[in-house]
Amino acid sequence: MSHKLSAFVSVPASVPAFGPAFGPAYLPASVLGSVLVPAFALCLTLTLTLTGSDAVAEVVLQTQERSGEVTGFVEGPQGTDQDSNSDSFDGPGPYGLSVAVDLDTEGAATYASSYQNSFISTDYTSAQGLAGTRGESTHPDGVALAAAESRFVFTFEVVVPQAYLLSGIILADGDAITVLELSGPEGTVDEFEITGTSLPIGVEGILMPGSYTLFIESSASAAGGGQVTAVSSGLYEVGILFEDADPADAPVLEPTPVPSLRVWPNPAFAEANLELSEPLRTNDKISVHDANGRKIREWNAAAGTRNILWDMKDGAGDRVSPGVYFVRLDSGGDIAKAIVVR
Repeated sequence: MSHKLSAFVSVPASVPAFGPAFGPAYLPASVLGSVLVPAFALCLTLTLTLTGSDAVAEVVLQTQERSGEVTGFVEGPQGTDQDSNSDSFDGPGPYGLSVAVDLDTEGAATYASSYQNSFISTDYTSAQGLAGTRGESTHPDGVALAAAESRFVFTFEVVVPQAYLLSGIILADGDAITVLELSGPEGTVDEFEITGTSLPIGVEGILMPGSYTLFIESSASAAGGGQVTAVSSGLYEVGILFEDADPADAPVLEPTPVPSLRVWPNPAFAEANLELSEPLRTNDKISVHDANGRKIREWNAAAGTRNILWDMKDGAGDRVSPGVYFVRLDSGGDIAKAIVVR
């Protein structure tokens, strides 16, 4: 099945998520600016109920490709500069890569970053990656170009029928594009392509014997010129789980409900309500992060709470500066954007 989404919003007001917890991974401040969502660790418990065998999954690793590539170019009154960087790995197991270019000349600056942290095995594979770009022109003749790509390709052979669960979240902001495709002997099994939005992934099914490929790629580009700044970023956090199953088995995907989070009024001046669609559970926490991903305030409210009043102060009691902030339900991964004004 194929899924393609396009939207004209740079940041979703709320991002529900499926997938494994990978730990914090924030986009660089120079990429974030004041409009991009930080790549928070996103988590939602998923249960795959099967009636098949408890044996080790019969999946054979074939080929793997994990790569990141970045390029940058700046031109200003004093001249030009350009740079590129890349890294790749073609083996199984855990691997992490991080490459970047950072150029600055009079009238123009550019930054591009590619990151990936992934793990490949015969029963579970996960991939987290981002491609972030920023091109800033501060002079009428300044030109700043940046491009970044983060790619994950995993080919495997299914020996006996496998129940699979593919879960996670993908995001594409600005001019970025994020693509996720699972294909097999009969063609495309699942396909997602997005730009200008985010999308939680939660699909399951049966893979019959044959060769399959999981392809994930985020690509971003930014072009600044004539005193205009451009930013763009793509993100993916995806995992695929295998378990032996008879073709007649019917897997059941049972996601744990995640409350949605809303901030109002928004923009806010003196105070803002952090409102949940469902009551908080025991040990649930709500936190506020600045545009660089730093946690500045946290509440551990009583179970049953549906609304928290934020007085526009940080944990030290100081009033926060105007700008963009992100409110997060830590236990569920939901994120909402809050704009603070004077």
